[in-house]
Amino acid sequence: MEKRLQLREPLQPGEWHWQVSAFGSPDNAPYRFTIDTPPDVRRLPPQISASHARLLEPSDHYEFAAVAEDGIPEITVSDLDSPQTQFEMTAMPSEGQWQIAPVGGWKDGLNTILITATAQNGSVESRKVWIVCAPKPEKVVAIDEDGHYTENGERIFPLGIYQVLPAEMPEVKAAGFEVVHSYSFEGSQDEQAAIEYLDAAAAAGLRVFIGFDRGNHSKNGIVQGNFELLARRVGALASHPGLFCWYLFDEPEVPAYYVPPKLLTAFAELLRQLDPYHPVVMTTWGDNMNAYRKTWDTHWTQSYTKPAEIVATIAEHRERLLHASPVTLLIHCYDKKQSRLKKNREPVDWDKFKPDYDWMRAAALVGITQEVNGLWWWWYAKSVSDWMTAAQNPRTWSDLCRVVGEVRSLRPVLNAEGTVQSGTVEAGDAKVEWWMKTIAGNHTLIIVNTSESEVEATIAPQGIAPIPVRLGRFGVEVRQAAPWHRDDFCHVFR
Repeated sequence: MEKRLQLREPLQPGEWHWQVSAFGSPDNAPYRFTIDTPPDVRRLPPQISASHARLLEPSDHYEFAAVAEDGIPEITVSDLDSPQTQFEMTAMPSEGQWQIAPVGGWKDGLNTILITATAQNGSVESRKVWIVCAPKPEKVVAIDEDGHYTENGERIFPLGIYQVLPAEMPEVKAAGFEVVHSYSFEGSQDEQAAIEYLDAAAAAGLRVFIGFDRGNHSKNGIVQGNFELLARRVGALASHPGLFCWYLFDEPEVPAYYVPPKLLTAFAELLRQLDPYHPVVMTTWGDNMNAYRKTWDTHWTQSYTKPAEIVATIAEHRERLLHASPVTLLIHCYDKKQSRLKKNREPVDWDKFKPDYDWMRAAALVGITQEVNGLWWWWYAKSVSDWMTAAQNPRTWSDLCRVVGEVRSLRPVLNAEGTVQSGTVEAGDAKVEWWMKTIAGNHTLIIVNTSESEVEATIAPQGIAPIPVRLGRFGVEVRQAAPWHRDDFCHVFR
């Protein structure tokens, strides 16, 4: 996506050097250029100030500015997709400000226009602008200033899962998940197929996190800097009721499809201009992850491992991100070891499936103790034959559904305003994580043993009597106490 800087003061002939820095760009290498004509024979082109934009109604006007030192006798606007389109142009009271609208209104979805200004001195400048005309969605999703997902201003704690086919959506909805995905759209520019996928999700009562063609196969995707593909997808999907958020890119550090921070940040900026009503999310993992910080509204931290390591990964990512980014937690529900057997067409043993129920529950609940803003599972993939996922066996799927149900039961507490305390208790080599939220005097306490050994520990939040606990392998307890009986906690589940 092209950006230009015009110097309005003439430079003397000779060799000049310049450098530029941007969010997410460690590259400050100097560039050089040569001027070999005197100032009095140079003609400065007009300056056009025009941003990519989202309009909500076909009758809305788009505003831009165009100025030149000696005036602009001619400005034209054309629709690059429909050259026959005529535009109404109105000069605004401020010098150089214009309002435009196509005769008959903007097309639904993406409009690509070209603004051309000719200065009195004969020099010409043009600017291509993408305008998405689409109504504001009924459910606006955002990340608030405290790092929580919100829907129409109300806090939510979403639950999602990767790689779900349309035929499988009713089962996933019944399990308690709300947001789904298909990897096919990270390798495709087929917007009609994307619409049909969102249609199926909306019909099942689900919503979608959706990505963009990375360019691995097309050689014309995000990796290659194709901004138009993003504009087209946003134009097609921005107002769809099945859309939850934009999955801008996954692991841009990977050498096979590396995207520099500066380039990916430019994609994110365009995405926010065209759709301010859905958040942008990203996964990263490298030491340099903070260079990508401006590309997401909430970071998706992957931790496909045991509960103690999940805690460590979240802490590590927050440290790398300078404690200035919300975190959504991605955990797993596939068997890493036996998936290798399955790929080799060797027998697998569902009784030995890992993570089992205790592990999956501890992984989800320990994320809550670390104040993540939502939970996603990798992955459903029921129809993928060479991976062993919980979805492929009734008992393991039932275990995961039970975990999802327990998290859902806590959401009234997670989403309410209250005071939070949390901490870690060491018990030998084991660690117990705890979290307590107090809402109008009511306490909800979550305790998670992150180890595979039985532990005994004492939890001591401020304002209540210490609570001794004994927890087995990956043991979890959730307790609540009312304000009139604040030291007598009853079990919600364990």
